Amino acid sequence: PNRYDEVGLFSGILFCADCGSVMYQQRYQTDKQRQDCYICGSYKKRTADCTAHFIRTDLLTEGVTEELKAQNQLEWVGWMNNIRNRAEEIIKSEMIYL
Repeated sequence: PNRYDEVGLFSGILFCADCGSVMYQQRYQTDKQRQDCYICGSYKKRTADCTAHFIRTDLLTEGVTEELKAQNQLEWVGWMNNIRNRAEEIIKSEMIYL
């Protein structure tokens, strides 16, 4: 988990293309905006000569989703339906009716 007690979707499976170091989830936050990204671990910890390789989490998620959709659109639709159905089940089970 990060300091916000969250585990990123790509934590542990994303690596820097140049140095091979694991990439860590990082959050940049201002009063108006919050931006999550993954940043090279070597750069972040200054343990090796690497530059600030990073990718925004929203763009990474979009790219992975589009690639999965392109590989097998019918299977992707099935996954999305399963996710939606499960989310609806969770919402219904957690709702309090007055």
